[in-house]
Amino acid sequence: MGSTQNDLEKLTPYTYQGNVYALESALSPVGYYYQPAIFKKYGIKTPSTTWAQFYQDGLELSKHGIAMAPIAEDGSSAVFQNLFYEAGGSFFNSSGKMTVDSPPAYTTLAYIKQSVDHGVFKMVNSNTFWGPGIYQDYEQGKIAGVIAPDWYASAELESSAPGMAGKWRLQTMPRWPNSPYTTSTWGGTGIAVAKNTPNAQLAWSLLRFVYATQAGQVQRFNKIGYFPNMKSAQADPAVVNQQFSYFGGQKIGLIWDAASRKIPEYWQSPLEAEFQTFLGNALESVYLDKQSVKAAMSQLEEQMKQQQFFGY
Repeated sequence: MGSTQNDLEKLTPYTYQGNVYALESALSPVGYYYQPAIFKKYGIKTPSTTWAQFYQDGLELSKHGIAMAPIAEDGSSAVFQNLFYEAGGSFFNSSGKMTVDSPPAYTTLAYIKQSVDHGVFKMVNSNTFWGPGIYQDYEQGKIAGVIAPDWYASAELESSAPGMAGKWRLQTMPRWPNSPYTTSTWGGTGIAVAKNTPNAQLAWSLLRFVYATQAGQVQRFNKIGYFPNMKSAQADPAVVNQQFSYFGGQKIGLIWDAASRKIPEYWQSPLEAEFQTFLGNALESVYLDKQSVKAAMSQLEEQMKQQQFFGY
């Protein structure tokens, strides 16, 4: 990819032995979307700059039956993944070895569990998290915000809660001590062209035109709010200066630009699909007090070893 490769971010998930095998469609940085009126009503200053402050703000809101954010209990690792990556963790290393059983995982899970137990996070099932129920909670002021990526704005909030236009704002994720990150990454799609594909060069040219030109990435942000994963496009005036009416005229490109100057890297594994299933079960068992964090991580590791033993 030449100079284009040097300009693109988030290629690590598609890199093996120094070679890049796919083009990432999106950076998908993560922030905290929130309703400022709720915080103002209870005298809470925004934004929450650390996870410790986020927790204390959540304790105050919980006195009034309001949660800071939702978290899905059944099979969804998204909120854990976001906090875990931001804390410096990774599910796998560059060799594909599982590395989730690590200090960042224990720190993150302890924080989430404590937050669930004290009403800072509201536990919901996946149907509620991705269905009408969550918007009812937003509209009724039962949940003040959500930890989510850039695409959540247009794909979820704007399309499912158009009546809440102007009531939302965006901030960078609160920060962990000793971590260089103020964001995570959730989503995206790796697109590859097999070398024996007829017209492979033509296919690559199309992908480059659609996903790897500054003009194209800027236009995509202007149209649907997907933040560029090309460094040259991230600080483009058309990105950082655009005002979004749904967010009360806020220039959310500025928030994403600040958050994305250092994006967490992560690696994948041939056992990614199996891992996500086992991880979802492990997290559910921790959230619902069925297992300790240590027991859940040990079981996850054993399940992955069994997959490897059978040659998968």
